[in-house]
Amino acid sequence: MRRALLTSAISALWILGATAAPAQDAQPAKATYDKWCAGCHGVDGKGEGFAAATMLPRPRDFTTALYQIRATPSGALPTDEDIRRVIDVGMPGTAMPGWAKHLGEQERMALVAYLKAFSPRFENQDPPEPIEIGSAPGESEEALAEGRQIYEKIECWKCHGQAGRGGGPSAPTLEDDQGFPIAAADLTESWNFKFVATTDEIFTRLMTGLNGTPMPSFADLIDAEVVTEEQLWRVAQYVRSLSPEEPEAKEVIRAGLTEGALPERVDDPAWAGVERFYVPLVGQVIEAPRWFTPSVDGVWVQALYDGQDLAFLVTWHDPSESP
Repeated sequence: MRRALLTSAISALWILGATAAPAQDAQPAKATYDKWCAGCHGVDGKGEGFAAATMLPRPRDFTTALYQIRATPSGALPTDEDIRRVIDVGMPGTAMPGWAKHLGEQERMALVAYLKAFSPRFENQDPPEPIEIGSAPGESEEALAEGRQIYEKIECWKCHGQAGRGGGPSAPTLEDDQGFPIAAADLTESWNFKFVATTDEIFTRLMTGLNGTPMPSFADLIDAEVVTEEQLWRVAQYVRSLSPEEPEAKEVIRAGLTEGALPERVDDPAWAGVERFYVPLVGQVIEAPRWFTPSVDGVWVQALYDGQDLAFLVTWHDPSESP
């Protein structure tokens, strides 16, 4: 966790287009893909579009058929519904947006078939079957404590850290299957998860793993009787408890009035209970040198006022350990 008494940031959004090139001409979704997808994923689907070099994580290589967000076992192909879902809602925490509001239903369904055509695996293998996900057991303080214990036991902390902020000892060494650096998820910011951050979805990811990444499936630990299914549910509940709901960005930061002296240290007890305001950030991409993949994507701001002066406390998480 990084803190400072005062900070400022300038953010900007950027929009990338796509270049068209011949690929799978017989597919009805070619024009849609070339216009909206090829700029990142490339006209050949290998994840090497002109914008790809500016992105971490890198865009999906469709030719490998390794899809992270699935309801199928580790290493298996995704279902059509899995692919459609990512097209619809995107992958938070990455450059992949959701397209449900921009493309019609038929266009999105056609894209599913188009993406599958990049890999022969979909023709050569039987259609995948989703795994069965039951219902979460009841949640309690005792259940969350057990979830924390299992989190330790199955060594989630090695990547995600003891506090769940993605700063575990293995985090700096993580790479995807293509050799690109990949960050461990900050479990305290569920709005940046690559999927909808419900307990059910977290449990599903624990069972399926994320193909093409260091995130494994823990289903084999159930088979080996290292943990029970209920205990893995406890881990999912514990992980979900680490994050608040997605904060609403505010244009105005309100300072609390204090009758005492303004705090001069980041660890001053006076900050306890002071309202926090979330300010999202993006990289500076207007002037060279541009920074497309900053490790800090938001800060929390607190402010106190004594009638004359203001004090600010700015808190952020930075797994990169940059100064």
